[in-house]
Amino acid sequence: MITARTSLFVDLHLMPAAGRRAAAAVAAIAAAAVVAAIAVAADTAFRSQLAADYVAHYTSALMPRMAFMVLTSAYEEVKWRLVLMTLLIAATRLVLGRRPPDAAFIAVIAFVQFCNVADGLAAAPVYAAFRFFLPGCVWGWLYW
Repeated sequence: MITARTSLFVDLHLMPAAGRRAAAAVAAIAAAAVVAAIAVAADTAFRSQLAADYVAHYTSALMPRMAFMVLTSAYEEVKWRLVLMTLLIAATRLVLGRRPPDAAFIAVIAFVQFCNVADGLAAAPVYAAFRFFLPGCVWGWLYW
């Protein structure tokens, strides 16, 4: 019984099995690229379009804000990536009877991240795409 359940989650990954060192390098490069994209989006390209209170919040003292942001980010990772992404891929595997193709993983990652940031995308589509949607898709890819 346990084997049948856990077999749904076997081979549910996108990262090639090229070794830990290669995977760590890919993850570090992806994370650095996301941070750079966010910095460009928030601090350069869209700064004049952002609400003053939004800018004030993210440029305020780090400590009270950082503790809250870490907790909400961890909650977001569990809720959207660990739970929803994993369930959707497991359901896809169950329906197909085999490991889903990479395109299914990418579609699930994009769908889940869209659900996560839909409000922001509706309010400021271009900014939210660069600041929230695309970085979240990279985090979703790194999750697998």
